[in-house]
Amino acid sequence: MNKFFVNGSALTPSSNKLKGVVSRKDVALTAIATVALSGSPAFADGTQSVGTLSTGWAQQLTNISKVVLDVCTVGGVIVAGSGLLELKRSQDPNNQGRDNPKSAGTKILSGGGLAAIAAVVNLGIGTIFNGGGGGGSVSQGTVVMGAS
Repeated sequence: MNKFFVNGSALTPSSNKLKGVVSRKDVALTAIATVALSGSPAFADGTQSVGTLSTGWAQQLTNISKVVLDVCTVGGVIVAGSGLLELKRSQDPNNQGRDNPKSAGTKILSGGGLAAIAAVVNLGIGTIFNGGGGGGSVSQGTVVMGAS
């Protein structure tokens, strides 16, 4: 059996004596330092600046937001489709109370809301950042954060 020694007492993998040796604060600080030091190239070479890094981060956030909006749209269509199927099953004569129209309507409305998130976000960003009065086009996957 493997034994480890902390402060002179033997620890086995099943013992509970490791509690309090490493705090959550230490783990959090180590994680933050690891991300901060490993994620970006060194500034010593002189080719990277804060502006260059922020431009790269803005592009990454734009790509992530496109993926999130696409996932919301696809998920909304799937949820609404399952709601329509449940609505059909609730009207079948051999239903026996398994499916009801109320939960089907909830799924249809929730799916529609999820699918509409992309259109609302794109129209809002087009209105705020392009200076238009609501005349922006509604399209999928065109989120650009910080564009001027």
